[in-house]
Amino acid sequence: MTFFHNKGLATKILFGFTIVGAIIMSNLSSVIAAPTTQAETHAYYPTTETVAKVTAVNKMVQEQETLATAQERHAQQTANTAEQLANQKQQEEIAKKKAEQAKKVAAAKKAAAEKLAAEKAEQAKVEAQKIAKQKAEQQAKENAAKAAAQKATVKTTVATTQPTKTTTTNNTTASTATGSDASAKATIASRESGGSYTARNGQYVGKYQLSASYLNGDYSPANQERVANNYVNSRYGSWSNALAHWDANGWY
Repeated sequence: MTFFHNKGLATKILFGFTIVGAIIMSNLSSVIAAPTTQAETHAYYPTTETVAKVTAVNKMVQEQETLATAQERHAQQTANTAEQLANQKQQEEIAKKKAEQAKKVAAAKKAAAEKLAAEKAEQAKVEAQKIAKQKAEQQAKENAAKAAAQKATVKTTVATTQPTKTTTTNNTTASTATGSDASAKATIASRESGGSYTARNGQYVGKYQLSASYLNGDYSPANQERVANNYVNSRYGSWSNALAHWDANGWY
């Protein structure tokens, strides 16, 4: 029986059985010791006191057994509760570890995604700058070509519309260019203004269509010759080189 796990209870029950046994043995002894005629003529009936003692012992045994059963059940319930709590705690620890692992994985994925996004953004930025630079260079080339074409058109128009009387002016001022440079200088002057010191096209003035800022307000033939020579020598080294640039680009 399960209540024997309780040593104190087992002792009490054994004590109760001992008392019952003693009472029964005492009654049996009385029967054995009685005369034969009495045993033969009278049946044995336990006394009221004996019955009461046996009943009390049985009741005590039943109560002790009931108590032991209740204690055993309570102990089992306590053990079950403890086991459930232990299992619950174990499950919570497992869930906590899984959550921490998932958090680490999510953080690693987030960091990788952010790094990839940053790399893509940097690459896109570099590509955008490259494209913008190419467009700017292309636009600059187109603008330069348009400006050169426009200037060439204007110069050609000016050259074809100058009056013939201006040709007499060309001989009034000496040129420092000689030989091929002199020929190149004359060709440029003819293309730029038709050889006229008084030709104007916006900010460009005179025989060589110099910028007005170069002449500093002095539009005299002498100053135009001096400034033109200085400009060509400093920029191209000679009038021949200036003419070669004009032939290639439509301006000098």
